[in-house]
Amino acid sequence: MLTFSLLGSHKKYTACHDGIEGEDAIHDLKESTGKEACFLQLNLESLKSVKASATGRLTPLFRGEPVLHILFNNAGVMAPLEMLTDDGYDCSLAQMSLATSTSRKLLCLHF
Repeated sequence: MLTFSLLGSHKKYTACHDGIEGEDAIHDLKESTGKEACFLQLNLESLKSVKASATGRLTPLFRGEPVLHILFNNAGVMAPLEMLTDDGYDCSLAQMSLATSTSRKLLCLHF
């Protein structure tokens, strides 16, 4: 899951592949901080999904946002499996490194 800007009065965004997990994270955030967040669906096992999200689907949500103040990359595989992504990468490598760095790079180009 990626969480965008948890502090201050800025908009908060939480992105993950599972809608229920994302909504639970938003609920926990509101309970613990009183802050609202927007859910963004993002599949870290697919670079195509990451690129589409960062350059298209996410971009309209950031309109009017002059800067991205904080970006937390908090993604990983709890119990690594011997699996490959659709792109042919090891699942752990894709989620913990490739997808998060690609997302960060593309979001930084936006801001």
